[in-house]
Amino acid sequence: MRLRMDRYRVQYAGGFAAGRDRLLSGRDFWLDSKALGRYFFADVPTRLEDLLRVSMAIYAVDRLARRCWGESQSWGRDLLVRVEVFDPGFWSGAEILDALQQAVEFVSGDSWDFGFVGGRFGREWSRPLFSKVFAGESPLICLYSGGLDSAAGLGLRLRDCPDRPALPVTVKHQPGQRDLIKKQFDQLRSGLGARIEPIVIDSSMRRPDGVK
Repeated sequence: MRLRMDRYRVQYAGGFAAGRDRLLSGRDFWLDSKALGRYFFADVPTRLEDLLRVSMAIYAVDRLARRCWGESQSWGRDLLVRVEVFDPGFWSGAEILDALQQAVEFVSGDSWDFGFVGGRFGREWSRPLFSKVFAGESPLICLYSGGLDSAAGLGLRLRDCPDRPALPVTVKHQPGQRDLIKKQFDQLRSGLGARIEPIVIDSSMRRPDGVK
């Protein structure tokens, strides 16, 4: 099968009552990976595109690989994930691989085994991503889900750094999430006089055929 330039494959195994499955971006899941480029009026570096691919692959596999339930069954899953990336050599390096594995296992409570295979060539990139939007500034960058932890954490950072613009990044995966974070940002701007320039990246899961 010939892939479009913006599509990539993810293969995974593990989880309760699961065999080995192949996922295809755009068919089984979707992330608006071009949102950052549109926001900054610049091409996204291929390594950052790879990071978005890896992150979305982890999210998709976490959603699809079922856990075991019951007193006699283990909560944790043993997951094998292979992701098609532009630079498999970088992601397969011992230091990067170990850091990725530790981070994901810490937040999920599972055992993850990652592997990376080469995709097609990415675009050449030479411009700093922040060069046009935040020239001469050092923005505060944070993930922002719209939950209490996100709101409190951003509020504290804005209080401590009132002169720095904030760049909260939200990966939208729930209905109403965009309206919720907009109301929160309006309140933070009003209460703290803060400059907040949010980035919202749309995503969705499309359940593959045969997965219940």
